[in-house]
Amino acid sequence: MFRLSDSTRRLVATGLFVLLCVVPTVVLIGIGLWRCLPGRVAAEERRLSLLIGQPVRIENVRYLSPGAALYRNLEVLDPESGEVLLHCDWLRIRPNSSPSNASQSAHSELDFSLGKLTVRARSAEAFRGMADRLLQQRIDGLPASVHLADGQLALENGRQEFPPCSFRAKLTFHPQESKVELYFQQQGQTKTGYVSLIRSRKYQPPVDGFLFVTGDDESVPCGLVSTVLPAFPELGPGARFEGGISGSHVPKGCRLNGQDVVPEGWWLAVKGSLQDIDLGELVGNQIPHEVSGVGTLQLKQLDYRAGRIQSMDGVLGAQNGRISRTLVASCMAQLGFKGNFLIGGSNQLLAYDQLAVQFHLDGAGLVITGVCPSEPPGAVLTGGYVHRLDGPDLGAGAIRPTAAIAALTSTPEDQLSTSPHAIRLLQHVPLIPTGQAEMIAAPHAASPRGTNF
Repeated sequence: MFRLSDSTRRLVATGLFVLLCVVPTVVLIGIGLWRCLPGRVAAEERRLSLLIGQPVRIENVRYLSPGAALYRNLEVLDPESGEVLLHCDWLRIRPNSSPSNASQSAHSELDFSLGKLTVRARSAEAFRGMADRLLQQRIDGLPASVHLADGQLALENGRQEFPPCSFRAKLTFHPQESKVELYFQQQGQTKTGYVSLIRSRKYQPPVDGFLFVTGDDESVPCGLVSTVLPAFPELGPGARFEGGISGSHVPKGCRLNGQDVVPEGWWLAVKGSLQDIDLGELVGNQIPHEVSGVGTLQLKQLDYRAGRIQSMDGVLGAQNGRISRTLVASCMAQLGFKGNFLIGGSNQLLAYDQLAVQFHLDGAGLVITGVCPSEPPGAVLTGGYVHRLDGPDLGAGAIRPTAAIAALTSTPEDQLSTSPHAIRLLQHVPLIPTGQAEMIAAPHAASPRGTNF
């Protein structure tokens, strides 16, 4: 061993202190100050905007550890109007370094936690571009799995505000499938609802699908459903939906294992009930007659393929409403309905106490059965103590869809092409006999297991 002089030892100690203590401290302080500069927030906004494809605005950002960040008052904006589409009071992102599977590499998962997420967009269409980027895996650096811990979700779509609900989400990205799953629980309810977006690459080109399921024995406002699924009809302020809706969009030229998938377009399946619906909203502009009342529509099954109903089976009921005399007269004249309602009066509307009809529509035609709680059975419409309207005879067979449309629109069957209402209805009636057809990308409309919070 050799001995150093006192001056040399002091010089070495000073150098080590500067190298191991002063320099790292200065570097860390510099990095901290640099990350707090206003320009750093603007740079982070630009980075997030490029990632998700939407303009982003944040109040500030803190870096808690390598790869972990905390955002305050993060907002996603409309690229054209600059309106706030989504606001989050705080959002924390961190990598999960404990993979659940030994074959996975570290940091293969990303964990999100947040406070209150407020959606201010009028419909989910505003987030179509962002959803496409997620499902098509066009966001660089996104891991195979992303988890979003419990948070509060509020919808303020400009037309109606809904109470905040608890929610959590999971995003998984695999070579054959990308999936975004959202579990939600409304205030005062014990069951969990479920929404998912799916992109299946087993098909060429890939098929996009969705699934919306309310909790078992729980219902959600129809306004909430129309916000998530813009094509869902408006059925009155008090209307609620319970059940499931699944759908897949088949692109042109879609093939699976070398076999063509036809027809192209939307494939939808609906099973559930619509409660407290406004019949005026349900009928809307579909027919040139007025029907009013508040009721329930039970859909045992509705299959929709490429713009047309393949099969529909359900029960429609309502109470204490009014119906056009001309509609009753048309059904009696063209469909074989029988009754003693005074259809020749001066008043254009008839008051009824009960309306209840069971129906089945497929390629073979329309079958209608009255199910009003009256004796003898078979009444479609009842009013007072004596007035009733019965459906066609049970032995009459199925009604041709064109004949049903002629009756609903009060148009002769050979002149349907002259009625705008009839033309719209003709575009949706079945053309071929119903058959078994399975949804493609989205699973059947059944509540997923293990969705409790």
